[in-house]
Amino acid sequence: WTSNGKFASREVGFGGGSDSFYETLLKRWLQCGRTQTWLRDMYQGSLVGLVQLLRKSHPSNLTFIATVDDDGQKFIDGERLPFLTKRHTVEHLLCFVPGLLALGAHTGAGLNATVEWTIARDLLHTCTEIHKRSKTGLGPETVTFRTKEVSDYYP
Repeated sequence: WTSNGKFASREVGFGGGSDSFYETLLKRWLQCGRTQTWLRDMYQGSLVGLVQLLRKSHPSNLTFIATVDDDGQKFIDGERLPFLTKRHTVEHLLCFVPGLLALGAHTGAGLNATVEWTIARDLLHTCTEIHKRSKTGLGPETVTFRTKEVSDYYP
């Protein structure tokens, strides 16, 4: 709830509460005839953030989008640095991202269509596997992944 204009959470991610924002950037840019470049620019900025949040599960090697929380303050040489905690719990809601990336790559809105198609394919594979590995075939609301190391898509 907004009451004082301050952020209620320091969480950064693509899940509930922010998913529609990223989707709207691309769709509004397209609906406006690709004339509102600030929408495309913000969409491209979100891609940079998304790539920084990509992780691979271990040992399954499934690609997913992590969430980070700024849990407090850390100082190095007198300078405040954010202390970020990465959470590897992913909401099923994030399964919209492959379609968003594919639309962005297809319409030329992104930064590198080849990379974005690859990420879309990998994330879609993860969403598919989540359903396939369930006894009922229904995806759970959240999944927690085990990881070993960070994966980097952009050189």
